[in-house]
Amino acid sequence: MYEEEREFLKNKFPSMTAEEQGKISPGLLRWAARFKKGMYYRMVAECIYSKFCTLGIKEGDKYVVYGALVNKQESTAPHCLLALAPLVEHYNLFNDRMLQGCDDPNQERLFETSICLDRGIDDGGLGRVRFKITYEKISKEEWMAKRS
Repeated sequence: MYEEEREFLKNKFPSMTAEEQGKISPGLLRWAARFKKGMYYRMVAECIYSKFCTLGIKEGDKYVVYGALVNKQESTAPHCLLALAPLVEHYNLFNDRMLQGCDDPNQERLFETSICLDRGIDDGGLGRVRFKITYEKISKEEWMAKRS
């Protein structure tokens, strides 16, 4: 079981030893299998609220993410660590849903929005930005091209 996935990872990481391959969890092997099944998605985080953002993120700005890579050409929001860091939670939840056999990540997402880590003026910070998170199914070719 999962021999093809182990081969996929071995080809991706040629320096991986047999001992290291033996440490790969079944969950990661299911994650690799997702790509074989054509389960390619991009995550789009579009700003739906912005108040006093010091970097100037405004409504309509977005981050477009392929896997764990923010695509600079498609993203219109400034690259702010306080806005990007919470998107990691959505990335991990998306992967978990896909491993559980989810057919539509937009229907089965736990959280529809993400907020930046600035507390906002009402809570002792300054800016506050909220993003709506959506997932768009794309082809393997587009996914690979956008990651290079």
